[in-house]
Amino acid sequence: MAEDDYAARVVDLFKDTSNQGNAMYVWEYELLFPRSVRGKTFRNFTAITPAAMWKLTETLEALGLGKAGGKSKFTKQEAIGRYAIVTIEDQEYQGRTRSSIAKVSPMSQDQRQKLDALLEQQKNEPRPAGDDIPF
Repeated sequence: MAEDDYAARVVDLFKDTSNQGNAMYVWEYELLFPRSVRGKTFRNFTAITPAAMWKLTETLEALGLGKAGGKSKFTKQEAIGRYAIVTIEDQEYQGRTRSSIAKVSPMSQDQRQKLDALLEQQKNEPRPAGDDIPF
């Protein structure tokens, strides 16, 4: 997948435990734009440790669920459906290169309005040739 910024929304969130035994949130994002990537999902893992708190804070701020320096309380229902810009980068993991979320940034109101208009427009357009799933 091309390294770039993509419009996305949270479609799932759950608590889990990392390989190191730390509590973490697992955020699942669905890419929305551009059309060529719509529907692809990526997971982002935010460990709940002092050393990784920056990443959780970045995510909460981007989604409008919290602010730096304060405690944040939110429910899964409040998180699902939130929009953000996710930066996808290729990273090495267990000896393999794979695309993953490197950063989560807030989506501005202007970006959200443009995205909504594009998605509405594309809903009424026929799918381009070669855009079908081959099974």
